[in-house]
Amino acid sequence: PTFIGHVGGDDFIFLAPVKDIRMIADFIIYSFDKRVRHHYTEDDVKRGFIVSTDRQNHIRKFPIMTLSLAGVDLTEHEPETRYEVIADICAEVKKYAKTFNNSCFYIDRRHKRAKKTIDMALQQAAAI
Repeated sequence: PTFIGHVGGDDFIFLAPVKDIRMIADFIIYSFDKRVRHHYTEDDVKRGFIVSTDRQNHIRKFPIMTLSLAGVDLTEHEPETRYEVIADICAEVKKYAKTFNNSCFYIDRRHKRAKKTIDMALQQAAAI
C-alpha cells in the first residue's frame, strides 16, 4: 500500500514499500521533469531560467523548477522511534537533496545497523 499526503506549502509525503521506493521516485522525477518544461517558453528552457520579480520586488533569475525528493527507510529505525525524530531526519535529507541543481532523490544513509556496529566497536575499544 502506498500513501500520499500534503504536509504543507510545497512539501508532500509519500509512504511506500522499501522495495518499490526507487522505482516510484524515479518515475515521479521523470514525469515531473518532462511535464514542467511545458510551463516555460522554449527560450526559458534553453536559457535554463526565467527573469521575474521576487517577493521583495527585486528582478531576479529563477532556474527552471526541479524536484527534490528525500527518503527515510523506516525499516532502518527502531519501531519505537518517535515521529519527530523521523521528521527531523527527513528535513535534513531534504535540505541536502535541495543542494543539487537538478531533480533528484536522496535517501538517508544513516542506518541503525551501522550505528550498532559503531557502538560495538566503541565498546570493544573501551574494553581494551
